[in-house]
Amino acid sequence: YLTIGLRIIIAPAIFITIQKSLKSAKTVEKLKSENLSLRTEKYKAELDQLRKQVNPHFLFNSLSTLHTMIRNSDPNSESFLKNLSSFYRQVLHAQNQDYVSLEEEIKFLNAYTYLMKARHEDALKIKIEINPQSYRYSIPFFALQLVVENCIKHNIVSISKPLEINIHQKDEVSVTVSNNYQPKEHSNNSV
Repeated sequence: YLTIGLRIIIAPAIFITIQKSLKSAKTVEKLKSENLSLRTEKYKAELDQLRKQVNPHFLFNSLSTLHTMIRNSDPNSESFLKNLSSFYRQVLHAQNQDYVSLEEEIKFLNAYTYLMKARHEDALKIKIEINPQSYRYSIPFFALQLVVENCIKHNIVSISKPLEINIHQKDEVSVTVSNNYQPKEHSNNSV
């Protein structure tokens, strides 16, 4: 009788333990899912904030550069204007997108780097080596442009100390942005 009594006591205890374990596992999964959802929302909010802050200084500096080019009858002023227009067209076009193809991001980056090279001339050297096979992958919109912008913003860019930025791949699913390290004494907010 003792064995039967133990079985009667142990069976419900095992059943309750299994139920509580399953409920705990569901709770853990729910918490993980909520955490992932919150992180995703956080990243979307950060991306949206970045999208909204296409630096007004950048626009001001670009228009000043264009003004100087036109005043000096620079034959590249029309090309500069086309790239500036292309840059902002792409910003407006992708306003509601979190991700774009790497190909689209490279087109956007090319328009941006053209503007920066026109402004800094021989003081800025940018090399992009991306395998076209990788163009199908998605990347957060503005990702490469923001990294390149920070390289320019936080480093000396001068004829005596040219800034060299290299955008390349170590493998098909990654992109690396590197530059020679020559930090500014005091970072300035304009690009």
